[in-house]
Amino acid sequence: MKLGTITRGDRKIYILLTADCPQGGSIVAESHCQGDDAVPALVAAKDAARGEYVLILPLLYVEQTVTVRVLDAQGAVLDEESQKVRHLSSALTAKYNTLSKAPGVNDIRNFDRYARSDISHIEPDRICYFGYEPQNSELVHIVITTHCDDASTYETPFEVIVFDRQGKRVPIRNRAVLSDKLDHPVPHSDFTRRTIHTSFLKDHGNDWFFIWVRFENDALPPAFICMDKWRTEYIRDRFQKKFNDSGQGPFYEDWFYHTQKKSPMELDGQRRAHFEIEPLFSIIVPLYKTPLDFFAEMSQSVLEQTYGKFELILVNSTPEDKELAAAVAACAANDDRVRVVTLDKNYGIAGNTNEGIAIAQGDFLCFFDHDDILEPSILFEYVDAINRYPETDLLYCDEDKIRDGKLFDGFLKTDFSWELLATCNYVCHLLTVRKSIVDVIELSGDEVTGAQDWDMTLKVAEKARNIFHVRKVLYHWRSHEHSAASNANAKPYTHKAGEIAVRNHYERIGIPVDVIDGFCGNMHRIVYHLPEKKPLVSIIIPNKDQSFMLERCLDSIWEKTTYENFEIIIVENNSVEDETFALYERLQAEHDNLRVVRFEGSFNYSAICNLGVTHAVGDHYLFLNNDMEVITPDWIELLLGPLQREEVAVVGARLLYPDRTIQHDGVVIPRSDPKHVACMAPASLVYYFGMIHNARDVLAVTGACLMVSRKDFESVEGFDERYAVAYNDVDFCLRLVEKGRHVIIDPNIELYHYESVSRGFDETVESKMRNAEELAMFQKRWPRFIAEGDPYYGTNIAHANAYYALNWDVRA
Repeated sequence: MKLGTITRGDRKIYILLTADCPQGGSIVAESHCQGDDAVPALVAAKDAARGEYVLILPLLYVEQTVTVRVLDAQGAVLDEESQKVRHLSSALTAKYNTLSKAPGVNDIRNFDRYARSDISHIEPDRICYFGYEPQNSELVHIVITTHCDDASTYETPFEVIVFDRQGKRVPIRNRAVLSDKLDHPVPHSDFTRRTIHTSFLKDHGNDWFFIWVRFENDALPPAFICMDKWRTEYIRDRFQKKFNDSGQGPFYEDWFYHTQKKSPMELDGQRRAHFEIEPLFSIIVPLYKTPLDFFAEMSQSVLEQTYGKFELILVNSTPEDKELAAAVAACAANDDRVRVVTLDKNYGIAGNTNEGIAIAQGDFLCFFDHDDILEPSILFEYVDAINRYPETDLLYCDEDKIRDGKLFDGFLKTDFSWELLATCNYVCHLLTVRKSIVDVIELSGDEVTGAQDWDMTLKVAEKARNIFHVRKVLYHWRSHEHSAASNANAKPYTHKAGEIAVRNHYERIGIPVDVIDGFCGNMHRIVYHLPEKKPLVSIIIPNKDQSFMLERCLDSIWEKTTYENFEIIIVENNSVEDETFALYERLQAEHDNLRVVRFEGSFNYSAICNLGVTHAVGDHYLFLNNDMEVITPDWIELLLGPLQREEVAVVGARLLYPDRTIQHDGVVIPRSDPKHVACMAPASLVYYFGMIHNARDVLAVTGACLMVSRKDFESVEGFDERYAVAYNDVDFCLRLVEKGRHVIIDPNIELYHYESVSRGFDETVESKMRNAEELAMFQKRWPRFIAEGDPYYGTNIAHANAYYALNWDVRA
């Protein structure tokens, strides 16, 4: 045996190894560094017939001792060689060999760049450093590829080891296997490839580390990869980019001026417009210690409106501020549309606003903050909406924030959602309501000071005939040190005020709830009270073999579920494994509330679920995949909760991959095929104003966990059986939405979803053709959403994107 030419590449050391290896024998290597820490040492065949191999070692900053052994078929050692490998000397030797063009040096450098039969391969997929507790943690997701000749190695366990450049172990935690599958990538060959997706958490900050994968009893070849600083940052940034393109990303201001800002010519055209309905707007602005420059910008943005039928009501609660009083008086003197109310003291934001309402003469009331800025076309857009929909009683628009003249945090809102409005005041600006409704409601009192606009929105929305969302950015919310725009906790009293406003809303509409703290400040959770007589819930689970997975799902239901009145119906579909039928018999013997029914025919999710319903006796159906695991104990209670609202038909849950990244948090249709919003994002990610952490309206939820009432299910005659595999759940939800019903996603309900493990991935030509046919059928059936976009996601969002990316093709 001889260790020969040495070179380096990709933070690894490559050494040409020549050895005589007998038939059926093998060559193995091991390496240790200071402290006897083991590090990887791989041997790959370069030309086994000529006895040429490549020894591959990690490039460490410490000395390592490598030992190579030639073994016969019985594992006896025939030859052995040890050598010390030092960082500096290996660097100099490798450099010399490269410059001198030593024989074979180019053949062995980066020898393991691609997957090989005798060495496993690691491909880093993503690194996510935000959203995890503790804050210095980051998620690393890798893909392992290996060759399996022996069926006994198809499920061989493996371990992941992380170490630094000194060979010292780096602690990792929460390792999870996301998928582990076999395929035959080469036509007309029995070559079997095993592909494993796995992830783990490590401390953020060490940007130079090695990942080493080895299998139990060395049943499959090991692999390692160096994550140097440049590779780590590239992969981290590549995943981060998915989130940088949203309204909270660095390109928002450019997007606003490219797509939203009206040109002077367009504004001139608006000034010449005439409408059949031309309402008067009363813009109410409570003033309190308003900085003069902010006042000037605010008032100018109102007076420059292209629609001129308005009155600007300035309610000054700090008359002792002589400079502000003078500025207010000058503003009124220069334009007779400006009216001034001077108070003797500050009555709080709610009281001051009410004083403005008292003298308002407009058909609509607009509530405007004293330091914010309007786009000149906002009233024009509101009048246009009122003319198109004359019964509109409440309007709002998209908005962003402004600081030192720079625009950021573009909030492209959803269309009206009762469920979302109960969790946070997403409507906010520019809240405009019909005065005739305000005249018959109780005005906000001191108890909701700081959330008086939320309180007003809830009260008017309860009586509104139509609520209109102008899908354009027309409002700029001032962000400064003391404003809620810069920090939700800047005014902590607003959180409690919002809680009171929401609780009062539910009392008025007669639905008993608890209002508790939500994901962050000024967000709340609604926990609905269920009727004293709990409805029977029928849990319908399609299943084919995979008995271990079904048993895990059922065990999690029985062990964690706090709700008691449920039945389970397993719809058996073409299982062939004896273990599956043995499990069925045992489960039915042990549980009175479980039944197994048989579906005959090839896999058709819609038909299987429809058959399950014919055997169900519950008031509500809960469709559940067999590859689920319950996390939230009161998941059934929470699914039932929103169904207490008359208009709600379907409720879905947040589904997580085993590493607690999001698999499903609602389905969106961003002018393309349906997608899962924020898929692969960390469950704890603070992203896009926290929207993914709030219960809210969506167009659809996945059928992997979907609850619907018997009445609503029957109203659309169940799932459409033309959709055998894909889009059946989305089509089902859309048919209910078409009837005026609502679909809710509640991210506070969590289950693990071991997605596609139970049925596999659709990768055959036949499955791809079937998926294309079902997609074409879906697009033909629902052209409205393909053309217009998802009203609960945002029409300013990019096509085919589920990460709230900005649409640069739109023009406001």
